[in-house]
Amino acid sequence: MTDQPQTPAKPKAPAKPATPAAPSAAPINEIEMAALNAKNMAEAAAAHPEAPKSKSMLPLAIGVGIGSAALMAALLYANSGRKKS
Repeated sequence: MTDQPQTPAKPKAPAKPATPAAPSAAPINEIEMAALNAKNMAEAAAAHPEAPKSKSMLPLAIGVGIGSAALMAALLYANSGRKKS
């Protein structure tokens, strides 16, 4: 034995639970970048609730439907007089 006095052992700190590492400032690859972007988009969407849709889009949808029907009718009429060979 030595002549030095023994010092009491320090109690160990409790072990911390395992947690995932915080995302770094520069993701390692494009998969991590896409995951980080998706997470940020989801958080932003949750922070700003969507406003109710107005009914002002209804006339636009009706106009597009009528216009496309008119174009189809014009194409059918233009092709009806041609001979099929």
